[in-house]
Amino acid sequence: MALEIIFRGNGEWGAGIGRKLHAPEHDQNFYNIKVAIETLQTDRPKPDEFAQMGTRDLNMVVTLVSGREFVFPIPIVKFGWRGTYAPFMILDALDAFRVAGVGLFSVLEPHTAPATFTPNLTIGGKPAYDMLFGADAGAAAGVVINDMGFFYQGVISESDDAILWELPMVREIILPIPVTLHRARLREAPSTAAQVFPLFHNSVQYGTITFGIGQEIGVFSFTETVRFEDNDMLGVGKPPLEDATARGLSVLMAATRLLIAA
Repeated sequence: MALEIIFRGNGEWGAGIGRKLHAPEHDQNFYNIKVAIETLQTDRPKPDEFAQMGTRDLNMVVTLVSGREFVFPIPIVKFGWRGTYAPFMILDALDAFRVAGVGLFSVLEPHTAPATFTPNLTIGGKPAYDMLFGADAGAAAGVVINDMGFFYQGVISESDDAILWELPMVREIILPIPVTLHRARLREAPSTAAQVFPLFHNSVQYGTITFGIGQEIGVFSFTETVRFEDNDMLGVGKPPLEDATARGLSVLMAATRLLIAA
């Protein structure tokens, strides 16, 4: 309801009555203002308040009680894949590239790539690169980023299972040679029969871990690097010959993550 005020003269409010207001007219003005203020105090419009906030696709969505939505795009940092490193390629910040036999790198400072890749290159005193992952499948086996292992506490011969341990892969890896990169130990060595633990890639045996009589340190044996795909299974089996004392098997294998060229 509009607020009604009686004015004496003319102005922005329109035409006045052209005379002094009588006492009842003054009172009516004050009363109308009083009613308007009290109405705002007791029945003021309610704000369209916050109801919820969430995400939709790549946006943040703020929803009000009325159902009105405000949509804000979510900034996303994305690497620009540049493939294999090449001399004099133009590199921007957040570009990523592969150096065969070395690893995967992201660019920290924009620059033109040198003729020869220099991992510790600086631009204006700041590092030019950040290594994301270590060596790829063609690299020397010494660069290791994933160690995988397990511990079997009991007496080996008392196990009822042909497989002592299995691990499904969640990414592509290789188990590299030389086999001296890997470790195996028994808490108690075999006393009557050498313990030869078969190593399985899925259901196919690719190598062994051997503990001679009286030996607590195991020797790995496989002749070539073994590649595991996503969802492949790595397993360690029970030795074919039983021994009454061999127990407490711990195994640690040095796995190298694969980097695939674009």
